[in-house]
Amino acid sequence: MRLSNCAAPRGPSTIQPSEMAAWLGTAVELSCPLLLALGLFGCGVAAILFLFNLVAVSSYPSLGAAGIEQHQVWGIMLLVILLHGPGKWSADAWLKPRFFPEPAARRKR
Repeated sequence: MRLSNCAAPRGPSTIQPSEMAAWLGTAVELSCPLLLALGLFGCGVAAILFLFNLVAVSSYPSLGAAGIEQHQVWGIMLLVILLHGPGKWSADAWLKPRFFPEPAARRKR
């Protein structure tokens, strides 16, 4: 399967080859929402998706007002997760005390 026919920009302004960008973009777009839904690596995944959202908006200059508004909403939702953490119901909250317990001196306070 060749991805070189994708509509990625070509020319001197590209940072990486378009085929590699297509594979990386697909991997991020498929894996990060799944990890976020499972509650794994919440803040890191939210940061990656926030940056991915910024790149998506800046890559499509002909994006309409409705598309820009949707990306703004997604960005705000990702910022909430990034700044407040994934929450008590996430897998991170369940795994953290089991694999990274707090020191005894810190618990007594």
